[in-house]
Amino acid sequence: MNIRLEEHFTGERWFDRGRRKKDMNIMSFASEKEEKPPEDNVQIEKKKFEPNDIKLDGCSPIPLAHYLKALGVFRLVAEQKDPDVRGYWKDDRFHIVTRLSKDELIDFFLKEYEPTPVISPWNGGSGFSSKENHEGFNKIRSSNDARFRRVREEMELAFRLRDKMRISEKVNKDQKDELLLRCRNQFSDEALSWLDSTFVFTNDGVSFPPLLGSGGNDGRMEFSKNYLQNIAKLIDMDEGKNVKCLEGALFNRIITDLLKSPIGQFHPSAVGGFNAASGFNSDSVINHWDYILSMEGLMVFSASSSRKIGHIGDSALSYPFSVKPVGTGYGSSAETDGSPSKARSEMWFPIWEKPASYHSIRLMCGEGRSNIGRKTAGNSVDFARSIATLGIDRGINEFFRYGFLVRNGLAYFATPLGRFKVRRQHQVDLLMDIDGWLDQFRRKSSSDQAPSSIKRHSQILDGLIIELCKQKSIRKMQSILIELGMIEMEMSKNGKWTKDTAHLRPIPLLSKRWIEECNDGTPEFRLALSLASIYGKYGKDFRSIRSNLEPISEPISRYPSFRMDEGVDRDVVSTQGSLVGILNRIMARRMIRAEKENCDHYPDRARYYAFPGDIADFIEGEIDDEKLKDLFIGLSLINWWDDHRVSVHGPRERDSISPDSLYIIMKLCYTGSEKHTGKIPLVPGIHRKCASGDGTGALQLATRRLRGSGIVPAVGTAYLGASRSERIAASLLFPVHEDQILKYLDRIGRQKPDNMDDTDAVMEVNI
Repeated sequence: MNIRLEEHFTGERWFDRGRRKKDMNIMSFASEKEEKPPEDNVQIEKKKFEPNDIKLDGCSPIPLAHYLKALGVFRLVAEQKDPDVRGYWKDDRFHIVTRLSKDELIDFFLKEYEPTPVISPWNGGSGFSSKENHEGFNKIRSSNDARFRRVREEMELAFRLRDKMRISEKVNKDQKDELLLRCRNQFSDEALSWLDSTFVFTNDGVSFPPLLGSGGNDGRMEFSKNYLQNIAKLIDMDEGKNVKCLEGALFNRIITDLLKSPIGQFHPSAVGGFNAASGFNSDSVINHWDYILSMEGLMVFSASSSRKIGHIGDSALSYPFSVKPVGTGYGSSAETDGSPSKARSEMWFPIWEKPASYHSIRLMCGEGRSNIGRKTAGNSVDFARSIATLGIDRGINEFFRYGFLVRNGLAYFATPLGRFKVRRQHQVDLLMDIDGWLDQFRRKSSSDQAPSSIKRHSQILDGLIIELCKQKSIRKMQSILIELGMIEMEMSKNGKWTKDTAHLRPIPLLSKRWIEECNDGTPEFRLALSLASIYGKYGKDFRSIRSNLEPISEPISRYPSFRMDEGVDRDVVSTQGSLVGILNRIMARRMIRAEKENCDHYPDRARYYAFPGDIADFIEGEIDDEKLKDLFIGLSLINWWDDHRVSVHGPRERDSISPDSLYIIMKLCYTGSEKHTGKIPLVPGIHRKCASGDGTGALQLATRRLRGSGIVPAVGTAYLGASRSERIAASLLFPVHEDQILKYLDRIGRQKPDNMDDTDAVMEVNI
């Protein structure tokens, strides 16, 4: 008993330990060096061991039954006929490289194949109760065929175990764990693969891997009983029909007389039901070889599952290629698809394109890794990220994602959710900036107390991350950045839930590499970047523009915190409404703060400055305001205190227009620089008048302010409409470089000589 339990918890058979030491790598390919025979025997050896590459057209990655069928063929040939067989995938079809010919492969399954004992005496409906249908059961027990010897022996052992425990009908809850343990200890080694696929013991009791539902059944569908009934068909079925069915299963030959029998979750299109065929209703029809071989194949995932098993979060199991589901990233996704009542754990099935031995594939399916840095992937988003960062085993070229979702009444279907190529995607590395926060946010947003808007944004973010993992894209990267900004605003809006219930912190500061990966070269991005990088010294403290978007502590550290006190709240403006309104509100709030802190001039500077042509496009309404707004909020999450510099190229000056002189005159009052203009006292009224639609009054006030500071603008009378005035007022928030300020001075006027009166100014520019 001690040896058997040790095998269960280590996931390794005693007779495999020596072989395992020889093959520590998960994947072993045919391209590796092999020992060559002596030269004079080369022709003889080639003739004797010339392999055949057999394409199994009936074994494809979709549906799951056909994928498992491929593994079943591979496993049975390797264990019972040709230990040197190798398998691989090509063009969505499974190939085996074996010394067997096609005819010999068919003969093996028809005449030599020994079914694996698949017995579940702990389940109701498994054939062990006197009240059940025993047709296939009794046929196997009474058969003298040597191929079924192992199955018959395990059946008799199961009956004896039930008799010892005085179980005559249904196993009750108190008896089930003990019976499972007895089966685990006394079943033969051949039957252990089935047991390991069906249940595992953990510190919390018995747990069930997702492939076989709750211990080998899915609702009223009992897998072992259906397997035995299909095995029994091999005993007395007409040989010609049996051959056709086998060829149909292996090579996708057309079969017209399929059998009425349940198929379960692995082949949704064969389940039948309403609208499943040309009529109103149809029966579930199957090829019995499809069912048998798929059941044989799923046991490939049992080799080391018990060693890896454990709990992730509250309920999901963790073992190779199985993760907690996230209901996003596919066309039919719904928010409830991630809930335990609507979905079991997901499984991601590997595709490899180089011929590999069965032993190496079995190790991969038992010990395969999926990591993000040092962390094991816990959900489908993590798994997609591990693929994009090459945190999976070498040799795997692709994964097919399957979810076990409620799609047929209360029954589950193995639903294909997409395919993922294994390739390095460096953009995904940037998500490491928010790793810990993202895990916590996902947990909190799935709670019943979370606001619906938070739930929705969490699902959108997960979907965007999964899409990014498939293919590099600046647009997809921008979408993630924008979504993070929206989530930050939603957390700020739902402050009570965020701080008191969920205890969530703001999104950690993002590295400046996000700027490189999100830069699409558009004026919207450049303008948003300049806005997001604004900071200023207000009294003793530096204040970033992020403090006007959400109640956040200043100065901002790598891991900022929310502040919900009234003083901070007054600096925060609403991000609802038009971009022009938001920028004008921010400008007004920052000047109120500057006056409160006794700033003697406009205090704001920036890490990135706006290009004059982009500002002109904004004033003229040639900019996508919604895109600019979303990017501005997203880019505000960047760590602007980092000294790392990222170059952003703007349009050539000769290819762009410059803002008009009305804007320039007002902007010179809010430059944040003393280099060319000296300290110009802060006059909030200029912006206030312009933002309220009084552009003419703002221009007059700005002109007087500049004259008083020694700058003589060449001005004339001008009339500004309300809409244009508001856009010019909003554009005053864009930071401008000192060199551009000098050009502005040269354009609109000149500094006043000491002996010149204000009335002597000469008009040089028509406005």
